[in-house]
Amino acid sequence: MTFRPPYPLVHTDLDATLLNHDTYSWQPALPALTRLQELGIPLILNSSKTLAEMQELATELNLSHPLVCENGSLIAIPRNGDFSLSEIETYFPSIEVTKNYWLGNLGRSRGQFIETLHKLRESNPEYRFEGYSDWSAEDVAKHTGLPIEQAHLSHTRQGTEPIHWHGSDEAYKRFLGELAQYEIQAVAGGRFIHISGLSDKAHGLRKLNELYQLKHPQRELLTIALGDSPNDLNMLNAADIAVVIPNKEKLRPSAQKVIYAQEPGPTGWNTEMLALLEQV
Repeated sequence: MTFRPPYPLVHTDLDATLLNHDTYSWQPALPALTRLQELGIPLILNSSKTLAEMQELATELNLSHPLVCENGSLIAIPRNGDFSLSEIETYFPSIEVTKNYWLGNLGRSRGQFIETLHKLRESNPEYRFEGYSDWSAEDVAKHTGLPIEQAHLSHTRQGTEPIHWHGSDEAYKRFLGELAQYEIQAVAGGRFIHISGLSDKAHGLRKLNELYQLKHPQRELLTIALGDSPNDLNMLNAADIAVVIPNKEKLRPSAQKVIYAQEPGPTGWNTEMLALLEQV
């Protein structure tokens, strides 16, 4: 059997993982971020955040790799990055071209399920929730702690609806059952419950793995994923190495290798990533 050297790919959640939960700072992770760039290892931001938010962060971090936005609903591939249009056309039924990105949609548009979501709320008084479609950008800033400029970026959602649930646990279970009949899902994240179609972060991970494998056929992909909440679990399960950043949720991924960071947020991210980079 021919030996194929590993080609590492890193997928990371953002809030409470690479970014501090309260301050949104990534600075404690700077040593590991720098080392990834020195080694030429792609760092793929895989988040519930919008493309507008993630583009701003990618620019700040000097990244030119694909972005998995809104829980896998949308993949943004930089036009000046690793792939050509001919390479990605095979993997997406349609490509939207913007100034900086080729966009591939993996999920349903937000408008396709918002109407259903609101009808369910109107039909059952036990379904007590509020979300981004009910809020102004100022409300989003209040609920997230984001500066108003970033709250505006967060408000420009295309494939997901973050909500706060105010009803009972029993009503929530019934609500989930009704959503499933419409092929709509709800997944708990660090701050919100995220309503979307059936795409998730793992879909984005797998799709990009296919692209990178096409680009590097002589190498064996080694996928590392980092996350902290149930919203990240499918992504962690789909990785070769899962790094669990501590949070209130006790995640138990089924990846071949699981590492439990001892420190939260970007501090734990930095420690575990530096240790892994010594091994790959």
